[in-house]
Formats: sequence, C-alpha cells, structure tokens
Amino acid sequence: MTDKSTEQAPTQTPAPVSNRDDAMDRARLFLALGGVALIGYGAWLHYPPAGFITAGALLFGVAVVGAVRAR
Repeated sequence: MTDKSTEQAPTQTPAPVSNRDDAMDRARLFLALGGVALIGYGAWLHYPPAGFITAGALLFGVAVVGAVRAR
C-alpha cells in the first residue's frame, strides 16, 4: 500500500529561452524607445513643451499597460 501524502505531482520545467527570443525582445525594446523619441521630437518641433508632454504621456501609458499585464 502506498502513502498518497508522499507522492509528488510531476513538475513542469519551463522551455529554455533561446538567443533569438532575447534578440527579438531587445529589438522590440529599442524600436519602442526609438518610436517614443521620434514622436516626442516631432511634437517638440511643432511646440517645444508638447514634446516633453507627449513623450511623458507615452512612457506613462507603457508603464500602466506593463503594470496591468504583470498582474
């Protein structure tokens, strides 16, 4: 007779992250930062304070989305 309290459920190991996945994550990060910078610069060309407001609002939006997804 086996004791069920000592039995362990099989554990699942996460799939290893490849170098390609890391490279794609870095590429997405640099593209996002470049996009925010270009949008802010374009707004700054039109009206200098708008560039800082636009870039700040975009970064704030990204932070909120990241915080919601982390839940």
